[in-house]
Amino acid sequence: AGVDTVVLGSTHYPFLRPAIAEVMGPLVTIIDTGPAIARRMRHLLQERDLAAAHSSPGQETFYTSGDPAALAPIMARLLGRDVVPLHQE
Repeated sequence: AGVDTVVLGSTHYPFLRPAIAEVMGPLVTIIDTGPAIARRMRHLLQERDLAAAHSSPGQETFYTSGDPAALAPIMARLLGRDVVPLHQE
């Protein structure tokens, strides 16, 4: 329908980028907002003195409104690693 650019505006869409690119075709530009959001978040954390020291290991906590047992294998496949424990909201 004349689309020339698609903006991936959700945290989930980068996982679907290959499928979206295939459906949209080679003439459609795909813009992933994730890197820009990450840069902005880093800036805000540093500005508010909330950023972790580079030598500190990071920690992740995953939350879901669904069934953690059902979501864990899907997340592991998407991320290429285990993501347990998941917490239900």
